[in-house]
Amino acid sequence: MNLKDLQYFYDLCQLQSYTEVAKLHKVSQPSISYAIKRLEESFNCKLIHHDPSHRSFKLTPQGQILLKHTEKILSEVISTRKEINRSLAQYSTVGFPPIIIQYLFAALNEKDKFDFLKRYALSVVAP
Repeated sequence: MNLKDLQYFYDLCQLQSYTEVAKLHKVSQPSISYAIKRLEESFNCKLIHHDPSHRSFKLTPQGQILLKHTEKILSEVISTRKEINRSLAQYSTVGFPPIIIQYLFAALNEKDKFDFLKRYALSVVAP
């Protein structure tokens, strides 16, 4: 079992389509099927019940349990990545008089200002 398999499982539950999940992740449809099979082998149970007559599926009770925990796991992974990225950010402190800040930002368009502020932690300290 790996995180990618859990992500595929989660997205499959949300999108209800192997094809759409494959498109979303830019992989083949059999890759999604194989990921689900790996999860089923890992947990030693069926997670999805397929209804071939309607080309649909529904989660087994075990699949519902896995979905509930997968949501928490993926949320924690996202939070962890954000926290690690913040810890790796290197900060420098540079002081400018207010008139210089106005001059620098006047030359930037709104998108560039947003990109700049998003990339760098900017604290404005008034004298």
